[in-house]
Amino acid sequence: MKKVVSEVFATKMVDFALRFGTGVLITRALGPTDKGVFTFASLVVNLAVLFGNFSFMDANIYFMGSRQYSLEQATTTSIFAGFVSGLAYAVILFVLVFLRLVKWPVGNAAAFFLLLTTIPFNLVLNNCGSVIQGLSRFRAYNVFTVLRSVIFIPAVLLALVLSKNRLIGICMALVATNLINAIGISWYLMTRCEQRPRISGAYLKAALGYGVRSHLRLVLSQFSIQFDQFMLGILMTASDLGCYSVAASLREGLLLLPESISVVLFPRVAGDQASAAGTAARASRITLVAILVAAAGLALVAHPLIRLVYGRAFLPAVRPLYFLLIASVFRSLSRILLNYIYGMGRPQLSIWSTGGATCVGLILVYPMIKMYGMVGAAITSALATGTGAFIDLMIARRLSSLPVSKFIVPESSDVQTVTRGNLLPWK
Repeated sequence: MKKVVSEVFATKMVDFALRFGTGVLITRALGPTDKGVFTFASLVVNLAVLFGNFSFMDANIYFMGSRQYSLEQATTTSIFAGFVSGLAYAVILFVLVFLRLVKWPVGNAAAFFLLLTTIPFNLVLNNCGSVIQGLSRFRAYNVFTVLRSVIFIPAVLLALVLSKNRLIGICMALVATNLINAIGISWYLMTRCEQRPRISGAYLKAALGYGVRSHLRLVLSQFSIQFDQFMLGILMTASDLGCYSVAASLREGLLLLPESISVVLFPRVAGDQASAAGTAARASRITLVAILVAAAGLALVAHPLIRLVYGRAFLPAVRPLYFLLIASVFRSLSRILLNYIYGMGRPQLSIWSTGGATCVGLILVYPMIKMYGMVGAAITSALATGTGAFIDLMIARRLSSLPVSKFIVPESSDVQTVTRGNLLPWK
């Protein structure tokens, strides 16, 4: 187990480094205003991907982890469902914006129209990746995790050299990258099927039945994570959103550890619920210690780091970053606890924490942005994610019958584990 998490964590570090480098290249090439336009279009597309998925990803992990259905059933059905629903959502969004039934608030909508074509490819990628994760084929999972970033880098460089409009060129590079990866991961799974792949009505029904219980939670969760950027794009300038997106990108690096642990934790809990509580509690404690240390370190170097890497034009990102780091600590805790809750087959319970976080965010985000701008958006994010983390703790305590302290108060062995540089919670 420890080796698997170590490999996933190392892969995600490499992937983050590649994405970070590409992000810096894109940010410097576009500048604050076009970066804001690109960010807002990406946010809308990503939310459409999440909404159109109907939580197939979670269902795939659960059913593959518990071995309730065959690979053939899951693979073909996931590809079909992802592509069809993605195509439908892309067409609907195009019609809404192109016919001006919905006003596009940030810049020209041309970048958005291009990025719409990535929706079906992204859904196929996500669905197939979750099948691989549920089967615990983590070497393949690691390869496809990095492959997207590896392909995107030369695509971006080519776009910057050949395209007269850098924003449109980068969007085209993203479309090509997602298409290539969707084809690659689909081919991999189809060739691993021992029997003839087929669309399974039974699996579709079961996956939707599991997914629907958590789908609203998933959509609200993504919205609660990104509502600050949505509202900044609507209420402030594209340049403000471009700067804020830099702060948001930097804090994402802190989530590598909880994300890596969660990748392995979900199918493990689904397959061994008897020992799941102790495993999740230890994972939660060690994650908290590691994230607190990392957040403090990033806060200390935030100003010189942003000035050196992105340039002086993006220095307004420093102040909101401090509050987004606090939000990242709460998100890390929720990330672990939610995978424990999902693995126990109770995804519907997570709606309480997500709903609470969303309510706090929706109530505060408008007045906070109006009064404090980017900093107000970041403070709202911290308060909302803190609310969600607290509710997740209460749910985990009820499911596990363990006291709250077992999930958040470090034990001596936990501190020793982190200080020795071993950030993996598995013995």
